Amino acid sequence: MVLGHELAHTILDHTGDSLQTAGMVAAVQVALLTALDPTGFLIFLFELIGMSWITRHGVELPTSRCHESEADAMGLQIAAKACFAPEKAIHFFERLYAFEEKHIGKHHASFGHDHPATEERSQAMHGAVAEAQRAFDSSSCSGYMASFSSAAAGHKKTGAFWSRLGF
Repeated sequence: MVLGHELAHTILDHTGDSLQTAGMVAAVQVALLTALDPTGFLIFLFELIGMSWITRHGVELPTSRCHESEADAMGLQIAAKACFAPEKAIHFFERLYAFEEKHIGKHHASFGHDHPATEERSQAMHGAVAEAQRAFDSSSCSGYMASFSSAAAGHKKTGAFWSRLGF
């Protein structure tokens, strides 16, 4: 699932998109502030009161959260086509949510973060699993999985390794 997610970032060119967005925001800031204040005094005040904070929380972080959601959705499709059972993605986010609760003690809200809240991501996975399951079912995964399971069953008695994998 994680590999599919990271591949999706590359396929969707999220790095290029983020750089382009940052460049456009900077150009708009410079153009507006230059037109409104040729002396540069307002530019200094805007930077002093937090123009970068406004830009980060108003443009960069929402864009990043959107990219993460897109990568989650496409990553699930990639994982399903690679014979990863789509319903396991839900369990992945449920385990991540439990980890946050146990080790961090709280769950982050989306605002102020570059990733959506884990609970939001889990809910999105619930909605995307049906489509990913269709991709999984239309591929040749069931045949591969059956062959792999039967091959693994022959090795079941040889050690704890296979039992940890669930065979």
